[in-house]
Amino acid sequence: MLLRIGGTTVLTDPWFTDYASPTRPIGPRRYVPPGIAIEALPPIDVVVVSHGHYDHLDLPTIESLPNRERITTVVPLGLGHYFAERGYAHVIELDWFEDTMAAGLKFTALPVIHWSKRSPFKTNDTLWAGFAIERPGGLRVYFGGDAEYDPVYGEIADRYGGFDVGLLSIGAFLPRYVMNGAHCVPRACVRVATDLDVHTLVGIHWGTAPLGSDGPLEAATRFRESAQAAGIADDRVWLLKIGETRELRKRPGASLLTPARREAGAARLRRGRRNRRPTQ
Repeated sequence: MLLRIGGTTVLTDPWFTDYASPTRPIGPRRYVPPGIAIEALPPIDVVVVSHGHYDHLDLPTIESLPNRERITTVVPLGLGHYFAERGYAHVIELDWFEDTMAAGLKFTALPVIHWSKRSPFKTNDTLWAGFAIERPGGLRVYFGGDAEYDPVYGEIADRYGGFDVGLLSIGAFLPRYVMNGAHCVPRACVRVATDLDVHTLVGIHWGTAPLGSDGPLEAATRFRESAQAAGIADDRVWLLKIGETRELRKRPGASLLTPARREAGAARLRRGRRNRRPTQ
């Protein structure tokens, strides 16, 4: 996704090549080209990467982005070297619950239920994360990367508050014997959003490449149906076409979270963070 928040341009998990694979031309191939050519991108201020899988951390894309000396990269623990080795001058690694300011925005790394791997010989040797992206006093965006459902998302909202917009991974949920624990089914993806107190739900990670057996459109159809079943108005559920642009806005009303619920969530997090981080 390409975001413009308060004059700052943010690129999340950029992938501009044809294959999400270390063995091209073998592996998942795009259905359609990216919505914007890499040479047509506006000047990028911040690149955020959620984890190291090949459809999220694409090294040919990272090597091709212009003006790397001015871009700040914000990544989970263990991924910074991929950027430093490719000429990025400002590289920030974050553990879960750590935050940083970059180009006027606050980025907080948050736990998600997923995993990481880039070679047959190492699994979970780098961290994965979602991110709160916030303009202080302004818009709050949640970028989830890939995720399975877990009650931790409600605890995040209790501690940090809700979000105006949520970028939620909804695709590649079948077959379940492979995707269970890594990608949520659309109904559970809606629950991630409601637990996080997200106002505008933006479905991402669908319709781009054959990463699962659910096909290009099933995730979007079932996500909308699940949101309707949960009582979420259609105008709060965005399933963008490739290349489509919409205006991000703050939620029209106050957060649904009460001060008591926030304090209870903060207490749970203080008692012990969920041990789902990788082992070295």
